[in-house]
Amino acid sequence: MANEKDVSSTEKLLHVIRNKPEDETVAVFESQAVHNKQKRTSKKSKRNHFVPFKPKETIGVEIQDTHLNVVRMAQSGHGWEAIQALTIPMREEMALDSPEFRSFLKSQLQSIEGIKKAHVWAMLSASQGEIWHTKIPLMKKGLANAVFWAAKRDNDFEEDKVVFDYRIQNQIADKDVKKYWAMVSTFPKNTVKNLKDVFSKSGVDLEGITLPAFSLQNLFTHNWVDSKEKPFAVLHIYQHNSSINIYDSDNKLLLSRTTKTGLESMLESMIQEQEVSAPEVHVLGDSDNFPPQYNSPTDKKQALKLINWLETGSKSHPDDHQDRQYHPQKILDMIAPAMERLARQVERTIAHSINVLGNPAPARIYLGGRLIPAESVTAFLQDQLGLEVQVLEPLTPTRNNISSPISSLNKEERIFLTSTTGLALSSTEQTPNFLNTAKNQEKQRVAKRNATLVASAVIAIYLLIGGYWVQLNNELAQVRQKVFSLNHRLEEFSPLISQKMIKDMIAQVHKDSSTLQDHSHDLLPVAAMRDVISATPERVRLFKIRMETGKPKSGQDVQVLLKGYIIGEEKQLQTYLASYLYRLRQSPVFNKTTLQESSIQEVRTLGKVLDFVIKVNLEQI
Repeated sequence: MANEKDVSSTEKLLHVIRNKPEDETVAVFESQAVHNKQKRTSKKSKRNHFVPFKPKETIGVEIQDTHLNVVRMAQSGHGWEAIQALTIPMREEMALDSPEFRSFLKSQLQSIEGIKKAHVWAMLSASQGEIWHTKIPLMKKGLANAVFWAAKRDNDFEEDKVVFDYRIQNQIADKDVKKYWAMVSTFPKNTVKNLKDVFSKSGVDLEGITLPAFSLQNLFTHNWVDSKEKPFAVLHIYQHNSSINIYDSDNKLLLSRTTKTGLESMLESMIQEQEVSAPEVHVLGDSDNFPPQYNSPTDKKQALKLINWLETGSKSHPDDHQDRQYHPQKILDMIAPAMERLARQVERTIAHSINVLGNPAPARIYLGGRLIPAESVTAFLQDQLGLEVQVLEPLTPTRNNISSPISSLNKEERIFLTSTTGLALSSTEQTPNFLNTAKNQEKQRVAKRNATLVASAVIAIYLLIGGYWVQLNNELAQVRQKVFSLNHRLEEFSPLISQKMIKDMIAQVHKDSSTLQDHSHDLLPVAAMRDVISATPERVRLFKIRMETGKPKSGQDVQVLLKGYIIGEEKQLQTYLASYLYRLRQSPVFNKTTLQESSIQEVRTLGKVLDFVIKVNLEQI
């Protein structure tokens, strides 16, 4: 059990809030956040200082109304590991395109270790995006255009003002006709461009931009939250709205809705309740929880402090405590009207999914975002919805794939980072991406396929011409050999010949042949080196040539071992190697040329090169 003296960072901040003037609160939050961030970064830097090969990293950056949330993930052979998590308060009045926000974002991003090499994902507000489903006929070509026009038919939108993306989820039977079931989404093009520009001016190029529904989906797709293979719903409460998403047992999104009821609605409800009736005085015992002392939550800042106190469930109170005007149940009663509205909106969304769209009923609902850390709030929602309720807390300390600094975060901080954690699990292959849509990816695949076909055709033509050239050379060599033999026979022909002359000629031929064979064996290394040098182009670098000549007339093969590397573009290295082997095999001195080894290596001064070992058997002399 933790010692009572071990006060969490959030409790310290709450204590400061209760005892500091309002204008000092933001400064305190910023100072504490910077201190925590530097401490966690320092620990992580020390731990990774001696690691020679770092795994692939993805960083999720979520810009909320009051905070900048960052979660850093590393992917290796053991899966995803959360190695850094930050939630940094910021002033609400900072606009996204303001110089003040750009300066703030740049300073925070540049302090994150490894962000230059990581894949950085950002998230857009759910209230501005639209997600729906459409049906299209089965087809192999023109799929992107078919999905676009089907989506435009179902939900008309201005194509020049939005970014359009889609994902084919599965096949369905529509009146006994098989069709694709596609999930489509749109988002204002200007907002996407502005967000990309803000990060670019902060020195970070975004890998992707997505929506909260897809970010939360990643938690289940990557098994950071177990859905128990049953349909489920997710309710996530943000500052100005809440997102309601329904998924099937395969974690595919069935329906996404955004409601305007969010934390701001709870604050307005508190203020309205105070205006209607004065709060009752509730006498608390020494063992009860005590919120900060306020006269009345008639302004948003005071109401927000009561909400924060409800979320943290803090038991700390001044030593000279006295009767308090507010208590957890009183605060819950004040926000109950807004909470009930939110519950009804969730019920209507689920009913629409079941009764109108024909989707399966969710077995449970997961809760995340603001107010969810308060057990009284989750109990209230469970009672209102009549469903099994589970809190989304992917960064729970019980997991073995999160770093110790993240484990030390308190519950409300971990729940606050839920959607950011899902964002850090994004990938273009699985997550809808408004910077690289499905249509763009299809164009890239077609271009790559066409390039491969052209390269294959060129190689085939080259091999065909090379084979024909080899055949012509062989036929020419045979003709020359035949002509040489006939000329030799013609020169030696004499009508006046005797048996003795024939014997002498035979003896001389044997002698000359033996002498020639001896000379040929002696000169074989020189001939082999000449052919190796003439066949070696500039891009091929040889650093070892070894020759085993054997004894004359021994019948033993003479072998040459060539070791070297090839420089050039990585995609062309194998082509260069094939060309070099072909040139070596053209030498009449070489009997058999075999590639024994080849591998791509990284050389610091040359980049990627192709190492090889080639064995050449020479013609026996």
